[in-house]
Amino acid sequence: VISQLLPHPERPDEVLATTQPLGIENEVFLSEDGGETWTAAGLATTGRIRRILRAPSDADRIYVVTANGGFTSVDGGRRFNPFNLGPVGAEVDAVSFDLLAVAPSDPLSVYAAYVNFPESALLASNDGGQSWSTLFTLEDIPDSLAVDADRQFMLISSPIMGRRMFTTLKPIPRLFSTLCKIMIGLNYPFLILETHGVLWRHPSLSSML
Repeated sequence: VISQLLPHPERPDEVLATTQPLGIENEVFLSEDGGETWTAAGLATTGRIRRILRAPSDADRIYVVTANGGFTSVDGGRRFNPFNLGPVGAEVDAVSFDLLAVAPSDPLSVYAAYVNFPESALLASNDGGQSWSTLFTLEDIPDSLAVDADRQFMLISSPIMGRRMFTTLKPIPRLFSTLCKIMIGLNYPFLILETHGVLWRHPSLSSML
């Protein structure tokens, strides 16, 4: 059973796939001929392959998290090397660690979440996963993240209670801040808007997308 497909944006016959079969090992596979043949990456695990990401600005840089740890490739998935999970001193295992995004302008800038239910720590790395810092703690479990090219704004999506959060890593202009307050008052689809630590909560959870 194929769980994730990751096509190469410049080489149409090249694609990475992760499997999630029942009763046998999961693996990452690479095809260079449009799926006619597949080569295993050597990351076989009896647990789940949680996430595989391709850096937008360097299509050959791949990040993957399996039940055995985190791994990165600089040659499109032909060879993988391990990367660290979480900040130094933090006891983070692969089951609790999830990759969320690679910055569009920097293939070494990676975002992840360390899940310690019911909270999560949003983590960032500027060196391809070799070291991590904690940005802030979320009262929820994020499942996806998008960040702009300047790494100033990010949108975090979380499945629990339909939560949506818009947060900034740097202060935003006063006009934009005021506009967001007005949008929330008019029932625009934000559940939580966070600007540099200040929260505005939407009055109705049930109306969120």
